[in-house]
Amino acid sequence: MNKKIVITGATGLIGRKLSEELIKDGNRVTVVSRSIEKASKLIPGAFKYINWDYKNEAADFVNGQDVIIHLMGENIMSKRWTDDHKKNVFDSRIKSTEKIIEGIKSADSKPSLFIHSSAIGYYGNGNYEADETSAKGGGFLADVVDAWEKEAAKVEEINVRRVSIRLG
Repeated sequence: MNKKIVITGATGLIGRKLSEELIKDGNRVTVVSRSIEKASKLIPGAFKYINWDYKNEAADFVNGQDVIIHLMGENIMSKRWTDDHKKNVFDSRIKSTEKIIEGIKSADSKPSLFIHSSAIGYYGNGNYEADETSAKGGGFLADVVDAWEKEAAKVEEINVRRVSIRLG
């Protein structure tokens, strides 16, 4: 059965390929991006393209969707790690997730599944084997990922299944 799916971060490395495959499989994919023009060129054939500024806009686009796939986040390697860049890295993940969950809470028709990206930065910089049961590491990225996953977990309070994917 084809699904109504929203993807944020669809123009990124993983989001682009995932979007293409979901569209090819006949799903009704809504691409959420900071640039509709860029998104429509990189990912042709989506059902809809939505420009979203998580800092200033509600996430109304979640209403009536079956699945929300939240992959967006400021590129951690795009700039020097200034305080401003670190704030953008943090906010682009945690604040956007918060807005999406607020949107789901207020939706008349809630999705059944919320998939969000996370990162192996959770484990810190250790030279050891780690899995999902390993303890949180130290440092900025570990703190970002911890806050990100805690924010995403709030979707379970409204009976929406959550899947966290630690990439890296």
